[in-house]
Amino acid sequence: MFAILMIAFGQTIPNADVQNNMNQLFAGWPTFQQTVLGISGPGKNCGAIDFGCQASVGVAQATGFLAAVLAYPSILAYSALNRITAFGSLLGFVTFGSATAFGSVPFGSLFLLALFLVVAIELFRLFRGSPSGL
Repeated sequence: MFAILMIAFGQTIPNADVQNNMNQLFAGWPTFQQTVLGISGPGKNCGAIDFGCQASVGVAQATGFLAAVLAYPSILAYSALNRITAFGSLLGFVTFGSATAFGSVPFGSLFLLALFLVVAIELFRLFRGSPSGL
């Protein structure tokens, strides 16, 4: 019943965004330098004898590096989860068509695919002669 509701929810979305999933799947991994620049922002241009400005830039850069050390593992984990979700969406779309091409439910495509795999395994066991009910 849950799978039927998920398919019905997916039918309300007109088409699958395959290009967006491919871009997420094959995009470059975030680098540490991008994380530092994202946290500390663009650097200031200080004058040659403006020691106050130079000191504040150094403190901001050091703080940015410390924050990036703490934030970078979570940024990599978030990128990995996005890639897993994009792969599940692509796999569901290629395998079962646009019925599974919905992206509003996180990991919904992977869950639906797992449900279909359980049904396929049980059908194989049934036709082989060893159903699970016995």
